[in-house]
Formats: sequence, C-alpha cells, structure tokens
Amino acid sequence: MSGGAGVDWHDEMDIPKMELLNAAYEGNITKVGELLRMGVNIDSYDDDHVTALQIAAFTGNNAMVTYLLDEGADLEACNQVGMTPFHHACREGRMAVVETLLQRGADIHRTTFMGATALTLAAAGAHLHIVKKLVSLRLEVSPPTMGLCPTPLIAAAFRSSPQICGFLNHRGAPIDETLDSLLGLSALSCVLMCSSTSVFCALLDLGADPTKKTLKKKTAAELAEQFKRHDVLAILADKSRIRHHDRIAVGDIRQLIAENQLDCAEFERGQTDATCRKRDTAHVRCRCRKRKSGIPLMCSLRVNPSVQH
Repeated sequence: MSGGAGVDWHDEMDIPKMELLNAAYEGNITKVGELLRMGVNIDSYDDDHVTALQIAAFTGNNAMVTYLLDEGADLEACNQVGMTPFHHACREGRMAVVETLLQRGADIHRTTFMGATALTLAAAGAHLHIVKKLVSLRLEVSPPTMGLCPTPLIAAAFRSSPQICGFLNHRGAPIDETLDSLLGLSALSCVLMCSSTSVFCALLDLGADPTKKTLKKKTAAELAEQFKRHDVLAILADKSRIRHHDRIAVGDIRQLIAENQLDCAEFERGQTDATCRKRDTAHVRCRCRKRKSGIPLMCSLRVNPSVQH
C-alpha cells in the first residue's frame, strides 16, 4: 500500500503506487521514471512494506537498483520483518547488487527484526560467494542471536551446504555452537533431523562432537533414536568417523573451498565408511599435518567425479 499517512484502499493514488512496484518487478525503468515524474513517492510500499528498491535488489536488477538510488530511494527502508535491500540481495545471492549497495553506503551490520544478519541470510540462501564477500568485510561469523534466529553456520547446515559450514568453521565459527532459544539446536542436530547422511558426515569430519548434548539436551545418538534415523545410527556406530579431537589442516580445507570440491568430498580417519560411500567415487590419498604439532595425519579424501562445478 501507499507510503503516506492514513492508508486508504480507496485512495486513487494507490493505483499508480502499485504500478510503480509492478514496474520495478518487471524491470521497466521507463515506466518507473514516468510514474516518478507523475509525483508517485519513490519509497511507496505494499502491505508488507516492500519498496521498489527492495524488489529490484531481490530480483537482482542492478540497473534498476542504480536508477532508484540515483532518484533518491531510501537505501535502508525495510519490510515488515526488517529486511533492507542489502538483506534481500544477500539472501538471493545478487553479487552485483551487493557491490552497488556497498558502494552507496548500505549498513552491513544492520539486522532484521528477528536478529538475522546479512551473513546469516547469505548462508541460508547457500550463496558461498556472498558469504566469502561478507566475511572479507569482517562481519562476525558467529554473531550473538536472539529469538528464533539461527547462526550463519546453523543456517548453512539447514540448507545442506557443507562447503559454507566448512568455510565458516575455519573462519572461527564453533562447529558445536548451540542456540538456547531453540532448545539447544546445533548444526549437527539440525542436519540429523532435516538433511542427508552426507552432510552429517561432513560435519563430523569438520569436528562436530556427536556426544555433546544439544537439542533437548540429547546426544546425536539419542536424537537419531527418537527420529528413527537408522542411517545416522550406523554412522555413529563406526568409531573411525568420530574424530572431533583431530582437526583437518586449515590449508587443505581452504584448497578444497578454492577448488569448489568441499561439497563432494568427505574426510576420514582410518577405514572407509561403507555407510557414506557412494557408487562411482574415486579414492585419493592425501597427507595432512596438524598446524601446531606437525604430526602427520593420514586421511582419505573421496571426491565424486560425477559432481559438476
């Protein structure tokens, strides 16, 4: 609806205001210009407080974003849940728009009304390139949360993105962080309930502790029993997978991230886990070293050649 005071469904000005939002969605800069010259408020919004600039950021139309900003659109106008144009661009993975909004002075530290940061939204969208960009701007990888808002790591785990989980973890996000506001939810317990065993295995390989009591003060095995995840129980029964005290060398993880191989790779100590083995996987041996001790650590890296990047 209109951005003016005393919104009225029968206000004839509501029609051109909605036309402005539709034109922004369609990417019709000419129509937007005509409506602005007619006197339509550039920051007009609908029932959800969504503005034309938010729509342009959401759709990734950088030309429209630039035009609206040049015409004076409010860079920080948010919708009913507190999402600004910058939040929309991060959530949808619109790098060009993110860059433009950063150049125009977007507040990168602003959160939604639920407390979600731009990094959390990028992780929730599974956009690694946006996550890397935001981390390079020194956003907190494990920001304090409130209410029902997850951390970036847990959001990435929910979206089944081990690559982002690995990146955030090796940039300082605790792999076993929990949310008291969500009954102790952790990345591992989230994946146990909502995702595949391959992601569960990836978190174990990153050092997640399945013996830690997280969601509802239960261990991973107890949760697996409750949710009848027999596949997870089989993985937990293989003690060779439980290696939360032995961390993979940071340099090797970074190389995998740089090569976009982390999504299709698994790290093991000892024998190959038959439960997580997939057909047509190639086995590659690599030698890692612990950062501080210098003790050689043999690990098996399985890369699925069928995965395309």
